[in-house]
Amino acid sequence: MKIDNYLSERKSPTLAAKLAWCWYTPYRHDEILKQYESERELVLDTVRALRSSFLGVGKSLRLKDEYISMRKLFQDAIDSVLLFASTNNLNILQAEDTIYDGIILMADNNIRRIPIVNKEDTLIGIFTVHDIIRLLGGIEKYESLYQEENNDLDMILAKSVDHIAIHNPITLSGNHSVFDAVKTMVDNEIGGIPIVDGDKLIGIITERDILYLTPLLKELSENNIPFVPQKDVITVTPDTTILGAITILAKEDIRRLPVVDKGRLIGIITTTDIIQANYTFANLFSEVLSFSVKDIMIKNTYFITPKDAIDDAINLMCHWNIGSLLIMEGDELMGIITERDVLKYAYELLKP
Repeated sequence: MKIDNYLSERKSPTLAAKLAWCWYTPYRHDEILKQYESERELVLDTVRALRSSFLGVGKSLRLKDEYISMRKLFQDAIDSVLLFASTNNLNILQAEDTIYDGIILMADNNIRRIPIVNKEDTLIGIFTVHDIIRLLGGIEKYESLYQEENNDLDMILAKSVDHIAIHNPITLSGNHSVFDAVKTMVDNEIGGIPIVDGDKLIGIITERDILYLTPLLKELSENNIPFVPQKDVITVTPDTTILGAITILAKEDIRRLPVVDKGRLIGIITTTDIIQANYTFANLFSEVLSFSVKDIMIKNTYFITPKDAIDDAINLMCHWNIGSLLIMEGDELMGIITERDVLKYAYELLKP
């Protein structure tokens, strides 16, 4: 099966990001290469596949037919952030769409940020899961919204996304490099950046794309950087209410909480689980908030041990398309690795 079919079903990350991960994962490298008589043929097919994936913005890509190896192709590719950004079939919102519309779109597509555009596809804002969590957590910033609707959360969620969206978000043009994108995300502590052509939205790059790119960045980097995972992990108990978990997530500016019962890890709850919660119970959001985290937590968690290498951790996160891994030693929770940690690691790999 050729490369254009091999990676055709892609939700996240983009084709180029997933291909980069596959190529620098030994067993997947061989799986791809065995379909071709030579690496040169693979390179040509890869260029064709990438071009077809970026038909709408192909003029911005600097892909040539003279590449003789995947390494040379990727060395050139990391100079173009657009190649590793989602461009086709972008999930977008209009300013008049409701907050609840945004929640449903996130829940359906397992995403955490959605660009907001007008009818001319001009970018006017971005709506993120962080905004939702802060709203649900009753952060002071949204006090006026609660007052307007007499603390009726379901009425608040019926308001337009424009009420809580980030206006004039940080953006990059397609001719910026992957390093520019990573540095911008790290410097501004954000998880994604819309890519624009003038004021028109043409794509978005996120931490998840960078996660898949990291094996490539490590291969090309001249920096020998140790990876230091988070050791201080905030946890909740299974009887903590969903609202209680939201309050912690909003206050600590984090996206996931391991669930511990009598010192034993029994699951994890994430911001994605929360926005999908009303699907689970078919209840109003205001009702779901009083339920316990044990009702929506993920019980079968993925983990590594302190002895495992960061390469193994990243490959596991990419294989399962997940945003975090717990670090376990026996039954003891020792730490956590998140997409944000890998983003910072990628930044150190890319630094001149």
